[in-house]
Amino acid sequence: MSRVEDYLAISESYCRWLGDLRWCPTGEAVEYACDGPEIGLTFAMAAEISLFLEGFHSSARPISFSFILHLLRLLGLGTRIQTTTSIQGPATLEQAFREWGLPLRNAGALCARLCCNVPRVPDPPDLSALHLALTRPLAEPFGEPRTGVAVLPPLDPPRFERLIIQGVSELTSDELRHWLRYGRGAIHESVAERVATLPRPRTLSAVLAALEHRPRLAGTTSLAVHLAGALTLPPRRLTPASLPMGGYSDVATRGQPERIVPTQLALEGDEFVRRFAEHELLFYQREEPRIPVPEEVVVVLDQGVLTWGAVRLVLGAAAMALGRQAERRKIPFSIAATSREGRAVDPRQLDEEELGALLESSDLSPDPGLTLKTILEQRGESRLRDVVLLTHPRTLREPAVVAAARRVETSTRLFAVTVNGEGCVALSELSRGAAVVRSTLRVPLPRENAPAPAHGTENAEPASWQGDIETPGFPFVLGALGPIPGGLFDFDGSGKWILFTGQQGLLHACRIDGTRMEMLPRVLLKGHPLSRVESIVGVAGGFVVVGKCGSDYVIGCYDFSTRCCTAHSLGTAMATKPEWSYLRSHEALVARNSLGPIFALDLSARPEEWRFPPLNPTDPVSNRAKRAFHHARSHLPDHSLAVPSLLPLPVQGFALRLHESNGAIDIQNGSGVVKTIIPTLDGRPSLQGNHILSTRRGGDVIVAVVADRVQTSLVSLLFFSTSSFRVIANVPCSPKAIGFAISADGQYFARKSSSRHLEVKDVTGESTPIYVSPKGRSHQRVNVRLGKLALVIYVGEFIHLIRWDRPVLELTQGRGNVSTFLAQKFDEQSFRTVPAPRGRSPLTTDSKRFLGSCSFSGLSVHVDFIGQVSVLGKTGELVCMFYMFRNQLAGWMPDGTRIGPAHLTGGPATENGEASFRTALQEASGVEGSQSP
Repeated sequence: MSRVEDYLAISESYCRWLGDLRWCPTGEAVEYACDGPEIGLTFAMAAEISLFLEGFHSSARPISFSFILHLLRLLGLGTRIQTTTSIQGPATLEQAFREWGLPLRNAGALCARLCCNVPRVPDPPDLSALHLALTRPLAEPFGEPRTGVAVLPPLDPPRFERLIIQGVSELTSDELRHWLRYGRGAIHESVAERVATLPRPRTLSAVLAALEHRPRLAGTTSLAVHLAGALTLPPRRLTPASLPMGGYSDVATRGQPERIVPTQLALEGDEFVRRFAEHELLFYQREEPRIPVPEEVVVVLDQGVLTWGAVRLVLGAAAMALGRQAERRKIPFSIAATSREGRAVDPRQLDEEELGALLESSDLSPDPGLTLKTILEQRGESRLRDVVLLTHPRTLREPAVVAAARRVETSTRLFAVTVNGEGCVALSELSRGAAVVRSTLRVPLPRENAPAPAHGTENAEPASWQGDIETPGFPFVLGALGPIPGGLFDFDGSGKWILFTGQQGLLHACRIDGTRMEMLPRVLLKGHPLSRVESIVGVAGGFVVVGKCGSDYVIGCYDFSTRCCTAHSLGTAMATKPEWSYLRSHEALVARNSLGPIFALDLSARPEEWRFPPLNPTDPVSNRAKRAFHHARSHLPDHSLAVPSLLPLPVQGFALRLHESNGAIDIQNGSGVVKTIIPTLDGRPSLQGNHILSTRRGGDVIVAVVADRVQTSLVSLLFFSTSSFRVIANVPCSPKAIGFAISADGQYFARKSSSRHLEVKDVTGESTPIYVSPKGRSHQRVNVRLGKLALVIYVGEFIHLIRWDRPVLELTQGRGNVSTFLAQKFDEQSFRTVPAPRGRSPLTTDSKRFLGSCSFSGLSVHVDFIGQVSVLGKTGELVCMFYMFRNQLAGWMPDGTRIGPAHLTGGPATENGEASFRTALQEASGVEGSQSP
């Protein structure tokens, strides 16, 4: 996700076509920067741009900010200066816009419809932060103007304007006016009839009321009404930041009170008192905070050994009462139960059966301390939270509950609703582990049998990758299975993901916060996978992988927002291995050699025009690729910012120049400002006699690998700040592992801590890593034997038997000889298995990946080089995949169903996953019902 300031940065070359636009120094408006008496004329206020973006983003992903300014120009804003354009704007659009009273939000929605064919921003900013930046007042009215990296739009102004004119021509005058009046297209009668018959959204009250029909929850509605008054949570105390600010705001002597604008007229204190005493003031109102603080309520339901029968029924009624209160206050409400391991869910997202099972479940846990700790450590969606624990009074004295209650943050309030066996209900507030009773009451306890346990629902499964990828992929979560090549790893544009490669082009993507890891499918082009990776480059929204597919050089673009991979061929031969660099300002990739740039690629352009210079002189060329190529000719690449001491620094762009004789180093920032510093150690120049091996840049930080010419084992990573012109950190490193990467914002860097581990650290030089990539383990000589309705996977003495001939899927483990094991499991002599011989097979064309395969009874099995076992049906469709390591077995299906350990599958096992595997395997085998092999 890109920074808001980068998105709002104005491209000078594009906006010069609109009349040379710029942000005013206060950031409150976009103005003209032309010479003459018209200098400083306002083009559009920031609040107006915010309204337009609000309507645009309601139905479309963000596009370049320069396009937004162009759209505002076509709507008639800033028409005081005539631009030199070759194409006239659509007059009907401006005329209709002014006819309906300049509805900017509706105009934004209309322009989102007109820009359906305009390329989107690959790494959009946070929309809430964007609108806040455009509407909030600046702390210093005469501060610095907005600064950020301006990205060149993918289309030039005439081409963009032609797209808009084409979109306007497709709309009739009535449709155009309807868009500007209502902010959406006209609804046909047939559509309106279908919409009228759609079910209404589920309300929380209706969802909770439906639970009354369940036998084990009968009577909870009447109990909830009885408990509602006693369980009202007290209001929060007003913090100093929430008190009314600004004193008085609406002061006037004439006019209607409802027409007075806040902060319309402010008076001095003495003048205000005099006029108020003489009854000259017509209207007076305190000024309240502009942004309300969001709140939420989370209920933690104890389903342990002390909350059985009628106690559980009263606690369920308390959850309903708290839910109805939250609905009246219009704040989010969620329920977390000890049987769900602390996963909070919104009741409206569950159907009646799932919600009933949630409230009826039991887990026989001794206390809810672990679940309460998990909820309190989670950061909620709102700034303020009220956590209510529903439990037995005895559990409030348990050490685990007391310890969790002492770790409450200042923005969270912790309450407890306790019910004992006699029907005494108490609402308490837990402060520093001690319970302070707020209210009590007594309810008659009905006699009710204890509910039966239930199982939780599965976590949401991320979408599968689509595009130019090989199938089957690598769905299991494994760490590095071999040494990580030096330098073949990088951060993505947001700095949240890191990607590294391994043997045969395996790609491992990890979030640096450790919350997620996955193996990406390899790029596939002309039937060949990208098995030899030569470069990995982080870009906005994902990564670019460069390598070879067969004899072709290929670029694969992985977009994490759309989960799509696109492959492009670079030809069959390249004279030299190029160095790749990414230009964020142009959204382009540049290939360089020692003489300069070779070509530039526009990552968002169409395949026929994405390259400059083109292979065929008559091919169309992307304007952004052309500009990126010329920009690369005048700027040093990030991997080669070091300039020899005898050569001059470039005219513009970042650069470093180390003088080996005295240890002085010249630092040049992006504006061309140069400053010389001499780093010292024990009073001596620390870089004297050193030279720079390689560099990288992220934000305003330049990282250089510096080595001593005499003692070659002395190698260090030096981090230079180009804004403060100083050394941030000096990190020693091994001469054998000098490959490193730095995030785009210059906050984190990654390097190899061992042959199969990457570590991510802060650039300030903190010794403790933020993240260390795991080491993978696999068997590369896995054997399989396929039989009728059975599959045997074994390696060494470890054996796993999978049978789908029974009412349930059977997974059996064993050790020893596989023939002896099978003889013990199957008494019938007619049971046969077919082994998967190693070597080339007519069942697959990729002999480098699949080392063994066999076919029997309508199914075929392939074993790849990391031990994954793929099961395919008669027509070649993928049924499921298995992975074993010693005594552990995991399974995965294309619909996201998984079974086995979470550290192999990447998440918890799917509920009823074994039944889904059995059904899929039986259908692929052509068998209905239960049969024996």
